[in-house]
Amino acid sequence: MQTDEPSAPHGPVGGPPADALVPGPDGRILLSTAGDSALAPVEGPGGVMVFSVDAVHVGAGQSLVVQAPNHKAVKLEVGTLEVTSGGRVELNAPVELHAERAVFGEGSSCGLVGADGGPGHPGSPGSPGAEDGPWGTPGGNGTPGSAGGRGGDGCDGWFYFEELRGVFTVVAGGGRGGAGGAGGAGGAGGNSSSIGFMESVGGPGDTPPGGNGGAGGPGAAGGAGGKGGTVLIAYRSAAEGTQIVPVSRMAEGGAGGRGGPGGGGGSGIPNGSTGQPGEPGAAGASGAVPSFVIRPRS
Repeated sequence: MQTDEPSAPHGPVGGPPADALVPGPDGRILLSTAGDSALAPVEGPGGVMVFSVDAVHVGAGQSLVVQAPNHKAVKLEVGTLEVTSGGRVELNAPVELHAERAVFGEGSSCGLVGADGGPGHPGSPGSPGAEDGPWGTPGGNGTPGSAGGRGGDGCDGWFYFEELRGVFTVVAGGGRGGAGGAGGAGGAGGNSSSIGFMESVGGPGDTPPGGNGGAGGPGAAGGAGGKGGTVLIAYRSAAEGTQIVPVSRMAEGGAGGRGGPGGGGGSGIPNGSTGQPGEPGAAGASGAVPSFVIRPRS
């Protein structure tokens, strides 16, 4: 049994058996414990929902998707599972999969990856300073951006194969953190005016200072990456040349949002000062990598 990258093609995956569960017009086989599902689950020991089927065939560009609300554990029992090159298995819940015979084409994949976090919202810009009388008033400060969303945790997976053939590639890891929202720009300072500027204050024709620009809002922190789950792959027998390829997906933290620019100073004598730019947000922490356990079944 090898667990490195495949170096040569392996035996072809056959066509679907007559009684196999195959994807619908949308190219998916959806197994869900709530809502629409290609199979109805049965409650098993401990309240775990169980899907049982004689054969499943997933072709190129097609997918088998397993999901459950609140990421509750699901059990899938299959007589023969065939996933051709370019086919995908997407496990959006902790799944214990039992197959009497599993055949995976080179270029197929099985994913247990958390959802990526959403981006934060940008801050609002500061209001511009008013030309209230002869003096320009300061611009308002920009508001902070909102933090990026945390990446979802990757699901655990337990795979038990009596017979394994082909190249079984498993991609696991948490979702990436969302980027932090940018800070809002500072408002521009108001312009001053010589109209109405009293001689006793500045003398005829003089112009007072312009309003200072508002400070930019700080950028928000990026979301943390989700943590990877635990993946167990156990097999009773493996055909010659069979490979198991574990792939850890790095769940990077989201980038911090940039600080908002300071508002420009209003015109006057002298002109108002430009506002200070906002501080950038911190990048989110990366999530923990998944763990893989690969062993023969006793």
